[in-house]
Amino acid sequence: MKKDSLSRMWDNLRRHYPGRYVAVVDGRVIAAGRDQLAVYRKAEKGIPLDKEIGIFYIPIKNARPLLLKVR
Repeated sequence: MKKDSLSRMWDNLRRHYPGRYVAVVDGRVIAAGRDQLAVYRKAEKGIPLDKEIGIFYIPIKNARPLLLKVR
């Protein structure tokens, strides 16, 4: 998913999915929940292999940003 697409969706995601993981394909939320792996597994069912699935955590309002360290 391109950064500008996520920017356009961000307000809607924050409003509807605070504290949850969301799976997005082609600019549409196709799965959401509190468990990242469960959201991914739900999202990958029925999605063609050539489609990219973006999994995002939507922080709770006024929460501090989450930094994940990557090697």
